[in-house]
Amino acid sequence: MNILGVDTSFTTYTSIGYNFSESLQLEMLLKAPFSQEEKLFSCIDNGFSVLKKKIEDIDLIAVGIGPGSFTGLRIGLSAAKSLAFSLNKKIMGISSLDLLALSLPDVFYSPEALIVPIVDARMNKVFTALFKGRERISGDQDIAPEELLQALLKREEEKIFLIGDGLIRYGYHFQNREEKKMTLLPDFAISGLTICKEALSRSNDAKNFSNTQDLEPVYLRKSEAESQWNKKN
Repeated sequence: MNILGVDTSFTTYTSIGYNFSESLQLEMLLKAPFSQEEKLFSCIDNGFSVLKKKIEDIDLIAVGIGPGSFTGLRIGLSAAKSLAFSLNKKIMGISSLDLLALSLPDVFYSPEALIVPIVDARMNKVFTALFKGRERISGDQDIAPEELLQALLKREEEKIFLIGDGLIRYGYHFQNREEKKMTLLPDFAISGLTICKEALSRSNDAKNFSNTQDLEPVYLRKSEAESQWNKKN
């Protein structure tokens, strides 16, 4: 299955992946978020040019649906849905927390390891979930770093890996803890090929595909603009 994978849910980077076969793959990590859908389309087109393929060759478009940046999610999801609709292609939404947690090298995954993606949610909070190896063991959370720290200190796992750009702002909460060692990995990002790989692994179940009109982002909370509007009205 030929797959285009896109995630624009983070404030510091955008991930794009292309999978045509084990010998024809490409991923791009762009160290900037997109403010315009047209720029995202341009970068996607560049990848197809490198591979000497056309976007029409794609069978499935996989897109990260958050939680994450409100603006980024709107742009990425709008682009993915536009492509799927105009080209009559299948589309699949995947949790961006899942994608982040699954983007580490294989050496990090073991039954004893707890993997915790950390996404900057603004307003002194983070979006997160807990993973035991590659298995998700919690729902999405919108939580203060201090509360997350207390929850992690109660865990039995000896290895705790925190991953994601949310650590750039909130990593100090988890550093140098005498009670429990936590390894911070702020520079790891979603792999474009992980998006494709995860979409392929989920493609055997028809329930994992979405109707283009019905696919929505996972916000967990209202945007700051919506909250301010509600206060004034």
